[in-house]
Amino acid sequence: MNYNFRFRLHPWFLVFVALFLVNTAHAQNLGGIGSPPIWHLRGDDITGQGDNAPVSSWAANVGPTPTQDNTGKFPVYKTGGPNAKPFVSFSGTQGLYTAALSSSAGSYSIFSVQRIPDTTTNHWLFDSQTGRFVAFLWHTASSGWFDGGFKYVNNTSASLQPGSWVIYEFRLDSTGNSGTLYVNGTAVGNTVFASRNVGGTTAIGNAYDTATGNGPDCSAGDVAEFALYAGVLSTADRNAVGGTLASKYGLTTAYTGAGLTSGAITANATTTTSITPQLGTITGGTAPYSTVFSYATSTNGTYTQIGTAVADANPIANAAASGLSPNTTYYFRAVVTDSTGGTPLTITVPSTTTGTPLTTAAAGVTVAANNAAWVDSPYNWLVSAGGAKTICAGAYRRILFTGATCQVNLTIGSGTPYSQLWARIDGGSWQQYTPSASGAQSWTLTLPTPNTATTRLLEILVKSTTEGQDRWTAQTTAVTITGLTLSAGGTVSAPARRKYTIFIPGDSITEGVRTQGLTGIALDTDRNDALNTYSYRIGELLNAEVGVVGYGGTGFQKSGSGNVPALATSYNLLWAGQARSFAIVPDLVIYNLGANENGSAILSQVTSIVNGIGYTGTGNTNAGLNGTRHLILRPFGGQNEANLIAAVNSFAHPNIVYGNTFTFWSSSEAEDGLHPYGWAHVANLAPKVSQLALSLLRNATATGGTKRRTQ
Repeated sequence: MNYNFRFRLHPWFLVFVALFLVNTAHAQNLGGIGSPPIWHLRGDDITGQGDNAPVSSWAANVGPTPTQDNTGKFPVYKTGGPNAKPFVSFSGTQGLYTAALSSSAGSYSIFSVQRIPDTTTNHWLFDSQTGRFVAFLWHTASSGWFDGGFKYVNNTSASLQPGSWVIYEFRLDSTGNSGTLYVNGTAVGNTVFASRNVGGTTAIGNAYDTATGNGPDCSAGDVAEFALYAGVLSTADRNAVGGTLASKYGLTTAYTGAGLTSGAITANATTTTSITPQLGTITGGTAPYSTVFSYATSTNGTYTQIGTAVADANPIANAAASGLSPNTTYYFRAVVTDSTGGTPLTITVPSTTTGTPLTTAAAGVTVAANNAAWVDSPYNWLVSAGGAKTICAGAYRRILFTGATCQVNLTIGSGTPYSQLWARIDGGSWQQYTPSASGAQSWTLTLPTPNTATTRLLEILVKSTTEGQDRWTAQTTAVTITGLTLSAGGTVSAPARRKYTIFIPGDSITEGVRTQGLTGIALDTDRNDALNTYSYRIGELLNAEVGVVGYGGTGFQKSGSGNVPALATSYNLLWAGQARSFAIVPDLVIYNLGANENGSAILSQVTSIVNGIGYTGTGNTNAGLNGTRHLILRPFGGQNEANLIAAVNSFAHPNIVYGNTFTFWSSSEAEDGLHPYGWAHVANLAPKVSQLALSLLRNATATGGTKRRTQ
């Protein structure tokens, strides 16, 4: 199916801050080319903001800073974008604008690193009022630009790759009277372009006639970086700019200019007090290279240089960082420049010094990951003999065992900061596991004493997974429990399974983002904790096994952190390409979504999801799950309340209920005004949500295994 594309230059920006891999761009020389952009916006340049904080101004790297003075129309700062970078997210009712940009070049080159959620709503990129020069990625089934007349690029919507982070490039040449749209360096369509000037009110994220964000012509989506050049770039320069952006954001493109790139930085501890970092092979740019290594105690801390600059394409520090504390995480940085003095490359990784090694259990009994004695949280594990794998914070496993020692064998994904876990024995104190590396490892648990019991209960819970790495496609944040090692003669048996089964899809609040707070806690895996969430705790309150599937930024129709798609397309998947089994039929599904999205299409998405999971009613597409109850919560912050009520009312069915949470929570019960503290989850939200769920569960007959219910 072909579409026309016209472009009104309106960016909706999703700004991603890279926590551990930062490929910076020189303020006047993106890609190392001779001509700087006239307007350059980067998510990296927004400082002092927490995740989901409102953006009233976007500090420009080059050119004027766009602002918004209507407090109800602020876009939102987000973390966890491509290559873990920050971005600005526009919901479809927001925009930023400036009156200070001016150019009479007539021809322009535009680069935008962004992600559009769909090709059904408008996505304005940029709009300059004086010259009426507008670029848009989607508007009423078309993409293109306005230069006095709407010009359309004919191409299929799939070429825009909605839902994925890409580089959009506009090459607008008034001399040649032509304009071309590129996606990741590949042309997807072209038509004529007439000379235009830039000036007056210039907007990003909405059209010029609604510069304050009050009208319908606003973008929905995310932008990490935007650069506007006066004039048409040469082939070499556009490849240099595109290649630098591709390297910075970890994108695969057709651009041949690489800028400076390198292999990973490694900083492996060899003693308890010293680490010598080294960097993988440097490519791109112009040799010779110069690399300076340094280290700090936090990502944004003061870095201390290690030795002197190293002139080598495979650099290793010529001195060690010494005098370090054992069992402590430090951050190592390599800054590379080439002979041109152009775009530097900066790479940062965490590394933990060694200390007392973990003790391993004596050779004994091995318990496989798929042993029938395990009781798992539903809907968030893939279990085989080789391991039980999950990407979900809040996923858990339980088992009874005998023996004097218990060692958990596991594999941690490569995404940093690494995923963390909790475990406890016999309902006692929780023991935390914070990996210092990825890959296969073991964790020996401390058994409580004094205790004469011969049988013990082991509970394992995934505490947190980072939002800044790929959760969905590559599953770099995955935790895989490969089994247990017990002392000789040890045995296992199954604990009782709880009466009910509940599926809880949600967003950052459901996965436990910032339950520990925010200030002074650098890593999201440290400040996030699924143990202290309403979603995990209601399992204990309701005698239910709960399948918590929460991902920050997610919505019914909006993709979230770590490349997780919208629930409408992911509810039946564990991760990309892996089906989620509903062989154990949920007694209840509790939805806590809607806070991160424009509600215009929520009705259709909720309808699709509920019909797909199943209930006894018209439109049900999964009769095997007849009887499942659906509780659709009002987000604790109240977003999209009317749209969610309308969605529930459209079913007119007793098994589909709206949960009014109006009095459940106050923004004062969160450091950032959005993500509740753990105490608020446990003390207030869990009991109150449980009360809403209880009335639905009272009418459900749950027998374990595959269930059917009577109404």
